[in-house]
Amino acid sequence: MKDYYSILQISRSANTIEIKAAYRNLSKKYHPDVNPAQNATFLFIEIKEAYEVLIDDSRRFHYNQLLDFAKQQQKKEINIVPTIAVFYCDNSEFTIGDVVTFTWEVFDADVVELRPFGKVEKAGSKKIRITEVSTNLLVELFCFNLVSKNYVFSQIVLKKREIPTQTFYETVSFDSNSEIDESNSSTPNQNKKINIFNFKINRPDGLEIFIWLFACVNLVIYFSYPYFFIKETELQAIRAFSNSDYGWTDYFIEFDDFKLEVPQYMAENLQAMNHRIVIFGTSTANNELAYYRIQTDEASLKENVSYYNNVGNFAVIYIFILMVQFYLTFIREKKSNDNFGFVLGFFFVFSLAMSYVLYSNLF
Repeated sequence: MKDYYSILQISRSANTIEIKAAYRNLSKKYHPDVNPAQNATFLFIEIKEAYEVLIDDSRRFHYNQLLDFAKQQQKKEINIVPTIAVFYCDNSEFTIGDVVTFTWEVFDADVVELRPFGKVEKAGSKKIRITEVSTNLLVELFCFNLVSKNYVFSQIVLKKREIPTQTFYETVSFDSNSEIDESNSSTPNQNKKINIFNFKINRPDGLEIFIWLFACVNLVIYFSYPYFFIKETELQAIRAFSNSDYGWTDYFIEFDDFKLEVPQYMAENLQAMNHRIVIFGTSTANNELAYYRIQTDEASLKENVSYYNNVGNFAVIYIFILMVQFYLTFIREKKSNDNFGFVLGFFFVFSLAMSYVLYSNLF
């Protein structure tokens, strides 16, 4: 809404004489026939419009009411705070595999996030199946107003419910025709309790250990290869900048084709440098980004990037075979008539074949 008092450069308590004097001076100054400026005509029209409203007592009274209302609304928008009316979960505890439902409703919020699950609408419900949580689950409802920059949040903590350990029993079988000596057994029909994890470890010979270690070393080399064989590439950065759209500050480094989110210290050091060269370290095995760094006058600033190494179906099959081999070598009770030499030979040939398949994907 236009402020006619500011346009005429007078106070709100100005009388009729002051209004006329201000109009006379400003109209002479900005008259299009006198002032050659491009905006002179526009200013002259605004001055005339303000004078016509303020010189009339009735129109001035109604204008003052509208001006007061507009200023009050502006103050409300500046001080507005988001409100969380409803936020709850249908369960307070969970176990792996449970489905829980979160329900919420908020007001005066432009951005609503159900963390760690992402952005949501201002009102609704969401069902979550819990699959991989090692501790208690913290869920946060975050609400942000883009005009006032105010935010509120509420948190719900779901406790992980521990499943009691089951007790396993071994059933004692006996012949119904045989007699039971009650003097040697106080509870003849009672089941015998055992611990299923109380197994005996075999002592393998040297050849078995060699085949097992050969397979394990192959797998370790395959997993660790992308982390040790790194190729570095230099890129020229355009600038380092920050973004505070959502109430917090994110820092970025901009290149020709993309931008990279970085820590604050990395962006500030790069902004102070003249050459602005960023060195990227990528794995020669799968071209994944392992780290990036910048070289200052005093030190080298390096930031590691964690990434997932896709080992493929062959590595998964290899791990399964290793588990079977471990069971047959160290746990399974060996008998004299077992053809165990044939089994060892099979595992050795299989390890050689899998080694060829795994390494062919790397080199």
